[in-house]
Amino acid sequence: MDTKEILKVSKVFKEGSEYIADCPHCQKLVGIEGELNEIKGEQFHHNGLFGCDGWFEVERNVRRVDSINELVRETKA
Repeated sequence: MDTKEILKVSKVFKEGSEYIADCPHCQKLVGIEGELNEIKGEQFHHNGLFGCDGWFEVERNVRRVDSINELVRETKA
């Protein structure tokens, strides 16, 4: 998805000391440092070597999933 909008993330997976989200712009997995209560409602920039330069916001009612496979968006299936 090629857009400059700040898109919402509704699910995260805990792996080690960070949370993993599925970037709503490029559908690549991205790590987010911090505790769940710290990242809720916050905006993040997916940048770096493999980043798409998109911005996303972790929804305040984000759901923590038990499997990284649950992060995969329906459009990937």
